[in-house]
Amino acid sequence: MKKLLAANSDIIGAAIVSLEGIPIASTLPQDIDEILFAGMCTAIQSISKQAVKELHRGQLKRILIEGVNELIIVSKAGENAILVVATTNDANLNSIPFSLFKDHTDSSKDKGAPEIIL
Repeated sequence: MKKLLAANSDIIGAAIVSLEGIPIASTLPQDIDEILFAGMCTAIQSISKQAVKELHRGQLKRILIEGVNELIIVSKAGENAILVVATTNDANLNSIPFSLFKDHTDSSKDKGAPEIIL
């Protein structure tokens, strides 16, 4: 988590969440209910994964939720977790090192995977 935050000053906070919706690690602001947030992110990821499957568009790669003041990015973090990153609206998304949390056992899995923008 520290590497991720150090990599980009536009990152407001981040969390790693299990696929069951349990917070594993977090640098979210104190006023955020981590358990509720983790559950919501897991639900969003699960529904988005099903939508991509239903549309026959390959595997889900990343979900971008754009709010008025910030962006929330939900991405796979290996086989058993989700990485959630909150950034400023003007953040350079290409500079966020999602590869730090990617499962590197099979690099062919993400080829051509669609990105969902909500």
